[in-house]
Amino acid sequence: FGTRDGESKQEHREKAFNVFAKLLQEHRNDVKKRSLLLSHTSSLLHRMIDRSLLSLDYVQHLLWDYYDGLSSDADADLVGTSRADMAAALADHIPHMISSRRGASAACAAFGCAAAKDRKKMMRSLRGYVRSTLEHRDAHLVPLRMILTCDDTVSSKKFILDELLPDPEGGGDPLLDLALHPTAHKMLLVLLSSVDPTTSPHFPPDERVLLAPTMVLVEGKLVSTSRKDPAVRRTELLKHAQTPVATLCRSHARTMMMDRCGAAVLREAFMVLGEEDRLANDVVASVTTEVLEHETGHLTLKRMLAAEVKGEGNGPKSLPLAEAMYKTYGKKLLETIGASNRGAFVLSVLATAGTIGEKVQKEIMKKKCMEKLKKKNWRCTK
Repeated sequence: FGTRDGESKQEHREKAFNVFAKLLQEHRNDVKKRSLLLSHTSSLLHRMIDRSLLSLDYVQHLLWDYYDGLSSDADADLVGTSRADMAAALADHIPHMISSRRGASAACAAFGCAAAKDRKKMMRSLRGYVRSTLEHRDAHLVPLRMILTCDDTVSSKKFILDELLPDPEGGGDPLLDLALHPTAHKMLLVLLSSVDPTTSPHFPPDERVLLAPTMVLVEGKLVSTSRKDPAVRRTELLKHAQTPVATLCRSHARTMMMDRCGAAVLREAFMVLGEEDRLANDVVASVTTEVLEHETGHLTLKRMLAAEVKGEGNGPKSLPLAEAMYKTYGKKLLETIGASNRGAFVLSVLATAGTIGEKVQKEIMKKKCMEKLKKKNWRCTK
């Protein structure tokens, strides 16, 4: 498509962006024209759904424009009915419409507006495809949206989580592959996050918008379409996955520490699962020279110590990781943790850990240790 004379491609895209929303806005005072526009667009989309055209990119784009346009409309009754009706039509076809970011965004919007029975249908339509969906660059947002929005946690466990959790009679650890995957690990972060995922730094701004609760206008007030408290929902889901996730972190601590995605899961698990002492011992047992000199491994250990010292989230009130590290490496801190530049940064955080930190400082400040530090000339020694 060409652009007009003197108009840049960017300006053309901005003007052409979401024509449906633009037309709704232009005719906001003409009820008849707005009703005709909605009726025509809905009819067109329903025909596309009936003819199995949801896998086409332009159909997914049009669906997103439809939901995005209605989200800015002021007529609450009209918007609610239109969005819910479209969500009911899409309920059995979710896997076919999430191959693009626009399609995944439309599916997230539809799930937020759907009735309880249609939400259940949407989750059931993903059965057998949950893992592959989570590993997709764009589609991974849809299962996350379902977990965060559905009030029926029994259905969430049955259709989403049970497919991801390891089979007691099977071999291998499928959760490890999930924890190390660039997009799939976000499912574990959603379950473990000690803060609201819609404000969590683990998710970029555009994903936070899509994962945020859907709000509708009821008697002049904005109300979420999900009635259950998010903290209660997350607690119920985490209880179902807590034992497998804890086993994952304890069995594969070293592997997770040296992977960016796995490290994020490990840090959240340490702060949330309530098994700080056991997990701290396993983490310290996994610390080797390779971990301390690894670009991700040393940062993981440093951040876990820093979060423990600051008491972030629902973290431990004591200092189990600092205590385990001092118990293992005490009286030989410079020869082990402080033997490399990156390891010395970990040691500098350990030196701030309350009473354990005082013992660390006392050991480091000895004349013999100070002479060793001066010879190394590292940035962290200052």
